[in-house]
Amino acid sequence: MKNIAVIDVGKTNIKVALVNLELFEEQKIVSIPNESVYSGQLLTFNTEFIWEFICNSLKELSASIQIEGIGVTTHGAAAVLIMKDGTYAEPLDYEDPTIDSIAGEYSKIRPHFEETGSPHLAGGLNIGSQLYLQFKLAPKLREKLLHIVTYPQFWGWKLTGKFATDFTSLGCHTDLWSPKNRDFSTLVKILKIDGKIPFPKKPNEFLGNLSLPTIDNDKISRIPVSVGIHDSNASLVPHLYSQTTPFSVISTGTWVVVLSVGGKKIQLDPARDTLLNVNLFGKETPSARFMGGREYEIEAGDTLPEHKDHEKMFEDGLILLPSIINDVGPFQKCNPRWEPYVPEQNSGLRNLVTSYYLAMITCECLEQIGHIGKIILEGPFTKNRHFMNMLSVMTETKILVSKSATGTTIGTSMLFLNELYDTRINYEVLDHNDKKLLNFGKRWQEKINLHRNFFLNK
Repeated sequence: MKNIAVIDVGKTNIKVALVNLELFEEQKIVSIPNESVYSGQLLTFNTEFIWEFICNSLKELSASIQIEGIGVTTHGAAAVLIMKDGTYAEPLDYEDPTIDSIAGEYSKIRPHFEETGSPHLAGGLNIGSQLYLQFKLAPKLREKLLHIVTYPQFWGWKLTGKFATDFTSLGCHTDLWSPKNRDFSTLVKILKIDGKIPFPKKPNEFLGNLSLPTIDNDKISRIPVSVGIHDSNASLVPHLYSQTTPFSVISTGTWVVVLSVGGKKIQLDPARDTLLNVNLFGKETPSARFMGGREYEIEAGDTLPEHKDHEKMFEDGLILLPSIINDVGPFQKCNPRWEPYVPEQNSGLRNLVTSYYLAMITCECLEQIGHIGKIILEGPFTKNRHFMNMLSVMTETKILVSKSATGTTIGTSMLFLNELYDTRINYEVLDHNDKKLLNFGKRWQEKINLHRNFFLNK
């Protein structure tokens, strides 16, 4: 099997990529922004629009190359209620502010962190809170309900007509899964949805064949579709196949997600946005995250730094402290603080210091999850040399930089490979050593440590 079409439904962008499995390269990509809409009083994802894009993209990609398999990966914190009559409730956007209104009620029924490895997160980042709200607003939904499926498998259902969930999506801070017990959490009974969620499969299992009525194109009928995978865990797949433990993977995008494989045993702190993910093999994977891509969009601007900006930063001791987005990540409820002054908007200086700030937050995440060994970086931040330099300096580690545009598509395509496949991933190795930058990073850490109780809101 050589040519795999990967459907990647991200929070910010949606794309369909054609991946060559022999070269581990994206051959062609079609992409559009992902924009939410209001369905009644709730903010939801626009599934009709996304579905039309997926169908058109598959037709376009198959016009010149024979697609031999289809994989699906999506962002987390989305699930779809499918009714007995074949209709479904539009999946909620986890940033819908309405979900916060029931946070107090929901906190009284959700399982403890010890059971799920999932902290109580902002908005609808816990799928359990979304379900609680949907049932509260429409109690009769339960009577009509056939299945609840996680987001990759919603698109799998649209493609094949088959129902499923997968370990990585259910194990992604949903509150619905207990990684240690490898079973549903007590919340499923509390929400009275026993038997409504299909027991999870491994992402690389066969879900079904693409049904011809789904996409009217003889060239892509009967193509096998895999079960599908959560995007951060998709980023982990190439490295699970190719690396010896221990190592950590930093997946960047709207979210920066840091995952530790074979690291130190450590007590995770739910107040700092650490959690247990579940990887492709169904195993617990400690992780930490923050909205690094979103923070960069908010603060950095478009002007890239020059050498003079480095000199100005060191000369003035300019520093940015947490947190730009402060309802997630390791330093919550702290307002961002520039010292000793706020640089001009859209300046190279502002971009530079923001990049270093993001690297320092990433270092904090690595420490929180017991990182040891290699560090692998994938996603858009692989193009940010300043971020990577600071990361290398502060961790005193060589950074293995994935050459793939995104690890999510490559990882999802690899679901069609045997787990024992001898994978050779090409990395750019970055090893940076800069004493001035090291001193800058240490000063950042000293400020955090000096006022740690403040930054940790204790």
